[in-house]
Amino acid sequence: MGIDLGLLALRLVLGFFLAGHGLQKVSHLFGGEGLDGGSREFADDGFRGGRLTALAAGGGQILAGVLFLFGALTPVAAATATGVMAVALTVKATKGLWVQHDGIEYPLVLVILSIALGLTGPGAWSVDALLGLTGLPGWVGLAAAALGLGGAAAVRLLLHRPVPTHPESRAVEMTVSPVRSRIRPRARLGRRGAFLAMALTFALLTTGGTLPIPLYTLWGAELGFDASVTTWIFAIYVLGTLLALVVAGGLSDQVGRRPLIIASVLITVASAVLFLIGGSVAVLLIARLLSGIGVGLITSAVTAGLAEAYEGENTATPQVVSTVANMGGLGLGPLLAGVFAQYLVMPTMLVFIVFLALTVIATVFALLLPETNRTADPSRLRARLNIGVPRSALGVYVRAAFAVVPTFTLLGLFSSLTPRFIAQSLDVHNLAVAGLATFVLFEIGVIAQLLGRRFAPRVIVLVGLPILIASLALVLIGFETEQLAIFAIGTVLGGFGAGLTFSGGLRAVGSAVPHALHARSVATYFVAAQGALAVPILTIGGLAAILPLQIATRIVLLAVIALAAVALIVNLVPARRTDGSPRE
Repeated sequence: MGIDLGLLALRLVLGFFLAGHGLQKVSHLFGGEGLDGGSREFADDGFRGGRLTALAAGGGQILAGVLFLFGALTPVAAATATGVMAVALTVKATKGLWVQHDGIEYPLVLVILSIALGLTGPGAWSVDALLGLTGLPGWVGLAAAALGLGGAAAVRLLLHRPVPTHPESRAVEMTVSPVRSRIRPRARLGRRGAFLAMALTFALLTTGGTLPIPLYTLWGAELGFDASVTTWIFAIYVLGTLLALVVAGGLSDQVGRRPLIIASVLITVASAVLFLIGGSVAVLLIARLLSGIGVGLITSAVTAGLAEAYEGENTATPQVVSTVANMGGLGLGPLLAGVFAQYLVMPTMLVFIVFLALTVIATVFALLLPETNRTADPSRLRARLNIGVPRSALGVYVRAAFAVVPTFTLLGLFSSLTPRFIAQSLDVHNLAVAGLATFVLFEIGVIAQLLGRRFAPRVIVLVGLPILIASLALVLIGFETEQLAIFAIGTVLGGFGAGLTFSGGLRAVGSAVPHALHARSVATYFVAAQGALAVPILTIGGLAAILPLQIATRIVLLAVIALAAVALIVNLVPARRTDGSPRE
């Protein structure tokens, strides 16, 4: 009882001060100066974003304070409070330790207390105790602390710029607009910040696209549907992605990258809310459709935006970062969802609560993005099909499409049916293991992309396709013999080959088209990829109606091996320019 009483007192005091300081930043309560005053405070400390930054910081403190007061979602409260107060630590770090000199004493105490509550939990007298959310493993508290500190580092890197100290420059700034310069600093990220924010946002949204994968078996048991319904739930995600790519894939070439990125993040927020509501197959279908639309909208806009925001000399870097963010996020989703579902409470909800909080942060960063497409002119918007490649790049595109089809077919197989495959064929019934298998596939692909960035696109495609064929053969043998080791080796090789072929194809298409058609051409490449993602799933779903699932899977694997062999033959012939000269 004594420990629970102590934790209650700690929560009440910490929650009150956090919420109170948050209210001071956004209102006139407790002697606050309102949102304008909060904006001035952040501007004076060198932070961009104006009212939006003040609102995010104040809102974060209020949220964390209220959650601590009630002892609800304590890891979320701990991560939020740690993040906000760690940013304050970085501001006051140059002023010493003690509060008399405006040092780090106060925010340091709040950070330590928040981390401590994240580790101990809120105690028996809390909402979490009523919901059965106490007694979580220690690593949950450590993860909350790491998330908060990492978020603080990202905010500092993206939003902070030193305040000008030269008296003449400061005098000019104040002469031009003494109020506006203090209350509304430039509410856009710089090029480096925009590059990082776009990459992280892309990775986050693709993570959301694969979060449901390990949860299908749980939803199936809860709502009473089988593998055929799982197939359609996954297929509706691909349909949403294709719709967004076809209808709006090249739209950012006309209206700009920023509006499409903001729209995609907001749609993803709506999708996460629907996953939390759940309760029926219809809701899951709508949530997956919105999730696919969000990923489809951001894909070509971010890929083109990264190329425009990049300041370095290596022109391959933006394309590599795009594919790394894409595959990295796709692989992270199943792992996170699998771990949450296997080891934590509320197996189909908690991961989406965390994801929803992250998408809210992503919304703030999306609103702070500058427009990188300087040629965009929304007034000249024309209704047209937003996919297609110029004739001069058609040969390059065809070869890239042939390579990406078997690549994404393999990824689609793993993404939608891995939990059932591992459970039925390999007799492993751990959702975290199923998520780990998909994670390994995608993250090995990320490593392959990083290793291949110094080589020509055609070279890494020609290396990747034979590896892909070998991996598919090993996966097939693993299913036939039910040997986990063979299956694991096939997974690793599959990820490596997929990473090379996907990255090589995207780089080839991106370098073959003019800037004005960049997003449109990239969208066309992803149409081929996303279409391939759905074909094996629908095929297996159809065959499974008349054949055992294992036999249907083997038939599709053999077909994909044949496709990869054809792609290798096609890519052995170099593409030609419109003048007939070969293009490597």
